Amino acid sequence: MPFIEIEKSEKQEPWSNSKMHCHTHYELYFLLEGARHFFLDTSLFTLDGCVLLIIPPFTMHKTEGGNFSRVNVNVEPSYLNPYESEVLQKSACKSILIPNEHIAVIKNQLDELRDCYGGARNPYLLRTLFGYLIYYVDKYCGAGVLPGKITFGKTADSFVIKIMEYLNDAYGEKITLDHLSELFYMSKISLHKRFVRATGITVMNYLLNLRLVKANQLLTTTSKTIEEISSATGFSSANYFGLIFKSKTGVSPMQYRKKQQEKT
Repeated sequence: MPFIEIEKSEKQEPWSNSKMHCHTHYELYFLLEGARHFFLDTSLFTLDGCVLLIIPPFTMHKTEGGNFSRVNVNVEPSYLNPYESEVLQKSACKSILIPNEHIAVIKNQLDELRDCYGGARNPYLLRTLFGYLIYYVDKYCGAGVLPGKITFGKTADSFVIKIMEYLNDAYGEKITLDHLSELFYMSKISLHKRFVRATGITVMNYLLNLRLVKANQLLTTTSKTIEEISSATGFSSANYFGLIFKSKTGVSPMQYRKKQQEKT
């Protein structure tokens, strides 16, 4: 059964994700109050006020900041009709300002969606309300796209962003900490500390997670063999890829592919 989830969170004190993460579904992050800082893929965003950020599947991200109120709508691509898919795809990885005159409409639609999800959860009503939400996003928020890359305060580390950009391009190659240290003219200890401070995980764990993300995407969207996927994503062998994949997900690559196919 296609997956959809609606959740609201409010924090009265500073709160941050402990580390970069990703998932196989879309995340519609509606910030209603407060300000948040986002690592998204290799970009940095500052969200302030009533803003929507659409996080696509298989995209590494992390959020931090002070007091806030937000609603998340998490939805698998297989849940979407072609119109909804088009709206989310064209706005993916962009921060979208919700115009003041339409904030009440969006908030009301989110409330109705949450009430339906938390109550009897009639799947047909839930489906209709979600469709209306996407329509409102397309109609009222499409012209309010903010710049794609925004640096922010002390949490912005251009050095770390450069490393992330490099890894996102070269993840299929053989990469070691020694290699990164030489490439970026910094000691391994200093590189390690700066990366962990910015992202919450070590650079090599980030690389491993990135490779698994890319492998998940290939398993889900292509018919490539396990050997081809392991080679394309930088694993030394198909056997090693299978061991790491199962240790992280609990299933083998083939079992994961079968589950994703069953969803669609």
